[in-house]
Amino acid sequence: MSGLGGFSFGGGGGRHEGLVLRAGAVEAMALRAGRVVAQASVPVEGKGELGISQAVEKALAASGIRSKRLAIAILTPDIVFRSFSMPSVPKSEIERAVQFEVRKYIPYKTETLVWDYRVLPTTGPQAGRTEVVFVAMQKEAFAGTLSALAAAGIQPTGVEPLSLSLARLVQKQRSGAAGAYQCVVDIERTSAHVAIVRDGVPMLSRDVALVGRAGSGESTTDDGRLQRLASELSVSIDFFLREHPGASVSQAWLFGDDAVADSWGTALSAQLRMPVSGGRAVLGVAAQGAASSGMAAGVGLLLERARGGCALDLLRQAAVRSGAARPVVPAMPTTQEVLALLKTPQASVVAGGLIAALALVWLLGAQQIDAKRRQLQALQAARVTIGYGVDGMTHDALEPMVGAARERLHAIRQVVDRPISVARQMDALARALPDGVWFTSLTLDNRLDPAGAARYQWDLKGACYLGEATSELNAIQELERRVRQSPALTPKGASAQVERIMEAASAEGTYRTFNLTCGAGGTS
Repeated sequence: MSGLGGFSFGGGGGRHEGLVLRAGAVEAMALRAGRVVAQASVPVEGKGELGISQAVEKALAASGIRSKRLAIAILTPDIVFRSFSMPSVPKSEIERAVQFEVRKYIPYKTETLVWDYRVLPTTGPQAGRTEVVFVAMQKEAFAGTLSALAAAGIQPTGVEPLSLSLARLVQKQRSGAAGAYQCVVDIERTSAHVAIVRDGVPMLSRDVALVGRAGSGESTTDDGRLQRLASELSVSIDFFLREHPGASVSQAWLFGDDAVADSWGTALSAQLRMPVSGGRAVLGVAAQGAASSGMAAGVGLLLERARGGCALDLLRQAAVRSGAARPVVPAMPTTQEVLALLKTPQASVVAGGLIAALALVWLLGAQQIDAKRRQLQALQAARVTIGYGVDGMTHDALEPMVGAARERLHAIRQVVDRPISVARQMDALARALPDGVWFTSLTLDNRLDPAGAARYQWDLKGACYLGEATSELNAIQELERRVRQSPALTPKGASAQVERIMEAASAEGTYRTFNLTCGAGGTS
């Protein structure tokens, strides 16, 4: 993964087209040589994928865009966005380290997500560490978005979060020192999207409601929405500055309804004690012909496409991590097409050939069946009768033989059933792992004693890294507790114990190693 570079507004001379998908609207836009040449915004009136696909079709028709290959910016609560720093690791290990580190910040497993990340350059107190921007979306929600686009005939060329599109617009608006943070706000009727950005990269992204639930008593007037936005911006900026000591937010930009953005700017400047400006000035520098800053996200999206590539592309990373693209299944021919095809001379020739081939296959099969039948009859005639004289034995004489056979059958069943038990134990062991703990080796002694009873002994070696000694010891103790409470791992009469907890060191820092022994006798 490469870092993010700068961007020169104006782009190339080609035409670039895209869609912005919001919860309540779809925006279509086309950009050529730094000028907006087509745009339209259509509300989403239906529900689910059907509502989105219908709005996409209407937006494309209204804007006159005919291309089906479009860049996509998306604003949805399903987007997960985080930025964090972690110890520096070799480039070959960075993706694995990001997956490990991000578990501290999101409530999902990365296997359930479509995600991408970028590594940013670090200076000052953070030098020597790795700063990461991570964006993700649940696979099910992402698949639903792609399905809605496919229903409208759209083939996305890239999918990025809307916060990145907005951040790109203010990349060249230097209101402070290089690397200073700025706040961008995209205002809709009942909500706003807030992002704190640096050098065209979003570092914090969140959605805020400007109107409370029905009956909550909150004002729905412009003044009430303004006060709610001021409160949420103050909370967001304070939180960000606590997470980034020494940072400062020097400027805020308002996008959306231009009249609202202009009228709110003065009041927000006084409350936040920083310059707050409407986004029309930024949009005018970025592209000519943009009618409203409400369409700013589309401009930011297409400026990146003009340069080529996408900074945080969920679509590209979904394809990379899932392997080759899904093959296109051709449509089934209609009944009329089939009948017309059967009437052609070529079809008659092919049908004749198929009939001849089927007849040949049938003849060869019949010959093989007849040969196998004769072979079976010869084997039956040559078989040796084996009875061991059982037919002539009494019930009392047969009873010891039956008992011995039952004991052997019981032992055989235990041997056959053991792999299922071991699989269950391995599954339980994997589920018992706390965050930050992994196993480095495992030895299993799983056998039957001379009496036929099952006995097993686990000897595991593991390690734990959480960046803090107390947390690592607590995690190892938690693993021991989970193993002891698992019926699959420690049935009645079994024991589990952690021992030899030691400190180990690597180039990235210190961590803890340990041994875990778990054993049982008798049937598990």
